[in-house]
Amino acid sequence: MMQPAGDDGEMSTDDRLTALADWLKEGFILCTADEEILYINQSARQYLGLQSLKPGTQLSDAFPEFDGSVMQVQFRRTLEKNEALTADIPTQRRQGRWVNFQSIPLGDRLILLFRDITEEVERYRKADMKAAMLEAIDRNPQVSCVRLSQRGLIDMADKSIEDWLGICNAKLIGIRLHDVILREERHAFRNALDRVIEQNQPCNCDATLMANREEQVSVHCAMVPLRGAYGTEGVTIIMTRR
Repeated sequence: MMQPAGDDGEMSTDDRLTALADWLKEGFILCTADEEILYINQSARQYLGLQSLKPGTQLSDAFPEFDGSVMQVQFRRTLEKNEALTADIPTQRRQGRWVNFQSIPLGDRLILLFRDITEEVERYRKADMKAAMLEAIDRNPQVSCVRLSQRGLIDMADKSIEDWLGICNAKLIGIRLHDVILREERHAFRNALDRVIEQNQPCNCDATLMANREEQVSVHCAMVPLRGAYGTEGVTIIMTRR
């Protein structure tokens, strides 16, 4: 049960805990070992669609999907091991959404914390997709991926363009890409590159690369802005041999 305030009017430990919980963006539930909810903060009520907490409300009443779920297994393991546990769980409540679920022992009670992490999961998925795409491109000698800074300098180049130009990666990094393009095509290439950087618009163009060997390499360039947290950070170019 919640501890009463002291005779001097100071807040009890439980009152301080719940007052703190009201400031959390995470869902916060304080419950007994028997899965009875003692307190639930505003974030959790909003997520669960609860207007108020009735005495004796069980976790399974608030979380219909709780019984037999990973959350319940984690809840019981926390009681058994007396250690905090966490898990990332797809939620049945909202299709396609994920939550981070934490269970923390507190004497004979437990604190449950949860927050929506769908955006984080999507970022990880996109990062995995990007890594797989770059690996696939790297395995195709007819395709190359190059990353430029906002100044048009190469800051990442793959093996394909090294082989096309006969220039090692260490010498490619830091040079201007248009310096290895046929002189009469440089103006058109720079215009296309400026459109991507300055107007934040994808752009396609054809170009001819000058290799260290006698032959030239004709490529089609698909250029897209590299968007970071604070705006455009550069350009990613996929080159395909023509």
